[in-house]
Amino acid sequence: MKKRIIRVIALGLLVLMVPALAFAAETAPWSLAAQPKARREDLGRIGLFCHERGAGEISASDKWLWQGRINGVLINMRLFAPDGSGTLFQEQLEVMTPGTSDLRLYLRQRTDQGGLMLQTDARALQVLKNCGIREILLADKDYYLQNTFQVEELFALRRALGLEDGEQLCVGGEDDPVMIVSETGRRRYATE
Repeated sequence: MKKRIIRVIALGLLVLMVPALAFAAETAPWSLAAQPKARREDLGRIGLFCHERGAGEISASDKWLWQGRINGVLINMRLFAPDGSGTLFQEQLEVMTPGTSDLRLYLRQRTDQGGLMLQTDARALQVLKNCGIREILLADKDYYLQNTFQVEELFALRRALGLEDGEQLCVGGEDDPVMIVSETGRRRYATE
């Protein structure tokens, strides 16, 4: 009987924690810069964002997303505007160099607003690495490149900052601060 009561209490506590964890995942970053200048490098439309979203055995979603989706699995990878609002994006995979299995992931936002921030956790980066995704490119709706992130550099930044597995890394342009989001949703600047 005591074991059953303990299980019920543990389940109740878990149910109470779920909204807090979901809130932490949904919190939006804030930026010191109102609107950093975007790099206006045209990626072109050839091969990007067509019906075929995969590369090899790895697939990306063909839907507008709030959260990353690789091989049908949702990962904690989101895009935010400088004002802190989440932004919808599309995914596209491409082989980086013909004859290799290294992939690049394009995230095309639904608007042309600059200053996007990428927020990820350790699990999302590990999924990308395991799938052979080496690079993440952020583009606006008109296919202009906003930012480029190397997955290994994001791992190195996490290690350098001493982040725990549940903490999320939030990065933007070169002049934007790096932020850390705790599991409880508390934000702090790692750099100014």
